[in-house]
Amino acid sequence: MIDCRTSTPAGAILPPAQSTTMKNLTAIIEQLAPSNLSVLIVGESGTGKEWTARTIHQLSPRASQKFLPIECTMASADNLAKRIFGFEKITPTGIEIRRGGLEMAEGGTIYLVDIGHLPLPLQKQIARISGSTHFRRVGGQASTLCDVRIIASLRRKLRGSEEVGSFPWGIHHRISPIIINLPPLREHREDIPHLIEKFLRQSGDPLSNSAMAISPEAIGLCLSYDWPGNIRQLQNALKYAAAICHDHLIQAEHLQLFIDNSRLDGTSEEYPTSRISLLDSSQRVDRAPTPGQSQNK
Repeated sequence: MIDCRTSTPAGAILPPAQSTTMKNLTAIIEQLAPSNLSVLIVGESGTGKEWTARTIHQLSPRASQKFLPIECTMASADNLAKRIFGFEKITPTGIEIRRGGLEMAEGGTIYLVDIGHLPLPLQKQIARISGSTHFRRVGGQASTLCDVRIIASLRRKLRGSEEVGSFPWGIHHRISPIIINLPPLREHREDIPHLIEKFLRQSGDPLSNSAMAISPEAIGLCLSYDWPGNIRQLQNALKYAAAICHDHLIQAEHLQLFIDNSRLDGTSEEYPTSRISLLDSSQRVDRAPTPGQSQNK
């Protein structure tokens, strides 16, 4: 039984890692973070892509500056271009200037979520400013200086056992030659008990003296389930179980309803099993590439 009265390391950013896969991945992230290199994070839904992006930012010299996520699936190409680059427009009273994400995140990090949804011309525009200090606002004539790191994420889907669409390999050439591949939770089950402990601490009532705990049977259920929604689904399941359990002890039946409902909803179709990577977290990396070195190996 996990009792969250026990202590955990303070200041942890990434989820606690016990598996070799995640320890190696953490080492890769720690090595890449201090550089200004652009990074592409690839993984299924719920594997922690934004978590990873924020960790890279927080471990970098840019940590005191802004981390700005921009969702690439929620707007038209024109609106996305304006949101990223900003725009200039001539009005009767002069030139109207609206700053985009690149200027708002000056000195910090811009995180482009699901960059595979960006049209090719916009990807190429971003590639031109990646590693550069100049860009041009939409509708503008002059170049603008910026100092910002670009991190992007990419998600793949499967429907049943068939891949939906194909991986846009050109993205890694245009955006970044460095790909951090996040494994699905089912491939590093050893980390599940430690994730459970972390999430139960987060779900505890700060006004209560009783800590949340989980039974061995419930832990066994968590270890045996494939978690198609990965870390996010595990976290949501524990939040649900903590809300309905009694005496601050989560039993297997408190999780079973959430797991059964997720199967009925067919959520597994959104989460792929195929993985691609230039930096595979299952392989030990002794050192991170440094700016100026070739990344294509």
